[in-house]
Amino acid sequence: MELSWLLVFAGAFVGGFVSGLSGFGTGLAGMPLWLLAVHPVVAAQLAALSAVISQAQTLGTVRHSLSWQHLGPITLAGLIGVPIGVWLLPSIPVSAFKLSIGCTLIVFCLFLLVVPADWRFKVRNRPIELIMGFAGGFMGGLTGVPGPPVIMWGTLQSWTRQEKRALYQVFILVILAMMLAASAVSGLMSWDFAWGALIITPGTIIGAYCGAWLYRRVDDRRFDRIVLAILLVSGIGLVASS
Repeated sequence: MELSWLLVFAGAFVGGFVSGLSGFGTGLAGMPLWLLAVHPVVAAQLAALSAVISQAQTLGTVRHSLSWQHLGPITLAGLIGVPIGVWLLPSIPVSAFKLSIGCTLIVFCLFLLVVPADWRFKVRNRPIELIMGFAGGFMGGLTGVPGPPVIMWGTLQSWTRQEKRALYQVFILVILAMMLAASAVSGLMSWDFAWGALIITPGTIIGAYCGAWLYRRVDDRRFDRIVLAILLVSGIGLVASS
């Protein structure tokens, strides 16, 4: 197997592991390795597919927290943003793609590290929520990484852990399934993506299983710090290489 495809598998394993551990972060964790191996368009599609696989694999853990009122409006707003991101995807230069993902990772991680544990909204603000959903959908269509706006928004809510995880998993699953469908309709899928899909599927499944195994053996605060450290280092590496 060529080195590039080893990097694809490694990215899928790391992404699946982080997702199994935290409920999100498949594309954020895997993207730095995928961008070393394939074109940004293919990397975004692999991120989307890997996230869909990992989220579907663990969706049953939040089935009791699924509700249209909680998930529907923000997810619909995200779906509106997906086609716009997919339309712009082929025109993004490699360096700009790396820089945007890297900056997103750094800002996202620093946000989650510094936000006080007791800093939460008491009342749900629907207009801002819809804006964050649209932003996540746009990012999902453009980069295959829709999570940061919605996860940052969810972090500030006084919801239960299960409600937050349900939002993250359903939003990411629906948005990235839409991204893949839009990419196929737009004729953006290539043989590189097809070969990559065969490689990332087992890598993602194995990684998600290992992450879920570790999740059951570490406390919440420690696993949060582990995940954020991985993502922050990845972001810094992408910015430096762009």
